[in-house]
Amino acid sequence: MKKLISIILSLMFVLCLLPLQVFAAPITKVEVTGIDAPVVGESPDMNAVAGDGYYNHANRIQWKEYNEDKILQRVLTASDTFRAGYYYAVFVTVFTDADIPFTSQTTGTINGKTAQMQEPQDNGCSIVLVYNFAEILKEPVKELDLTIPAPVDGEKPDYTKLDGNSYYSDNGLNGTSTRIYKNGIAWYKSTTSAMTPGTGETFRADADYQLKISLLPKEGYFFHENISVMINGKPATVEFFDDGSINASVSLTAAGPAHTHTPSEWRTTGAYHYKACTTCGEFLDQEDHKGGVATCAEKGKCTVCGYEYIDVNENHTPDTSKWVIRGDMYHYHACKLCGAHCDIGEHVAGPAGTPDAAVVCKDCGYIITPAKNHQHNLTKVEKVDATCTEPGSVEYYTCDGCSDFFADSEGKTKLTDTVVAPLGHKVSDDWKHDENNHWRICSVCEEVLSETKMAHGMENGTCTTCGFAHEASENTSSDPSDASADTSDSQQQNDGKGGMPWWGFVLIGVAAAAVGVVVCVVVMKKKK
Repeated sequence: MKKLISIILSLMFVLCLLPLQVFAAPITKVEVTGIDAPVVGESPDMNAVAGDGYYNHANRIQWKEYNEDKILQRVLTASDTFRAGYYYAVFVTVFTDADIPFTSQTTGTINGKTAQMQEPQDNGCSIVLVYNFAEILKEPVKELDLTIPAPVDGEKPDYTKLDGNSYYSDNGLNGTSTRIYKNGIAWYKSTTSAMTPGTGETFRADADYQLKISLLPKEGYFFHENISVMINGKPATVEFFDDGSINASVSLTAAGPAHTHTPSEWRTTGAYHYKACTTCGEFLDQEDHKGGVATCAEKGKCTVCGYEYIDVNENHTPDTSKWVIRGDMYHYHACKLCGAHCDIGEHVAGPAGTPDAAVVCKDCGYIITPAKNHQHNLTKVEKVDATCTEPGSVEYYTCDGCSDFFADSEGKTKLTDTVVAPLGHKVSDDWKHDENNHWRICSVCEEVLSETKMAHGMENGTCTTCGFAHEASENTSSDPSDASADTSDSQQQNDGKGGMPWWGFVLIGVAAAAVGVVVCVVVMKKKK
């Protein structure tokens, strides 16, 4: 009996424990952490950490992209990236790791922010947390390169920022006084003393000034926490504020008075002409060559700087008033400008006339066939020397009855050609120059060779090609022999013109001695 009672009591104890397991308290709050917020250009985070007592599977995180009208655009994969101008939402499915269920009253957070909860699934063993990022995703600004006119002695502060991206405010930000700001820019003489716009206050040479620029990102952007800001090429100190704006500060030293450029005359190169400051050499103006007309004989010159930049052409101007005979080969009209052969034509026999008469070209008069029993009547033509650009001719004899050319006065040696081609220019070894350009000339005819003309390439005040230097450098000689040469020349001039001849010194000596004798005689007589 005692044993039966013990068994019954044991069974009752087990039955009492069963409801504790079956009816355990459900999970009331789910906390998910470690999910990175969306950033433009980065891939979605597919990993998270859940709180104690439950866990999520890595493949149970899902990101969705929506447009401005909250219409789904796409479901992101791990290889996709976030885009500016869209809304994003993250869906996290969480599973219990025990038979403790979720209920419809369960709440959840993602990264500490309240998430929406969907109805539990799998008999309460799984639930989906949803967090919507309320703002359209903005693009981060990681770099800014700002430029503002630097402080110069005697000039007023500039309040125009030239950053090219318009990330600026029109008023002072972050509680700063708008009295010292203009276009979000403030200048300080020290950390506490500001320069007020509109007062006429100017910079002083070699003094240090603090420049502070308040920047507010434009629509669709935000300043990255590691943003790099450069002002006039110097790294700036950046201060962040809750409204998304920043202050960028840098120290600048005022320079001395601004240099006033003195422009040179036009200088030329093959492609363009330009002006440079004659004091500091800084490049000032540049423009392409223009104007000018080329002919068959001359290149076209720029109407601004005179540089020959248009090549000669073949638009000849033939002299049609007369034919030039090229022996028995052909006749032509010579170009009035360059002498080129134009309108070349073969000889055309005219009327035969009598059987004994010569056959003459009806166009140019060349005697194609001389008369029978023709006797040469020769005339000597003197030799003409060819030049660099113009052809010449050999000495020869021409017959007025047959138009042939002969090398001798008896007409025994016939010539097929008498023309000597132009010799061509011979380039000089040394450079010629003026203040702006240098060039070479033909050592024969001394013509300027335009293809060699170019602007000086100055380095430390001297052209590296031709050695031209500015006047100050040219007047200073580094050769001691120059001084000795001048002295020698001067001495020679004195010896030849201004110096006294040797016999002059002898006469002066004799006269001095005579005067001395006379003085002595007079003194001795007075003593007696």
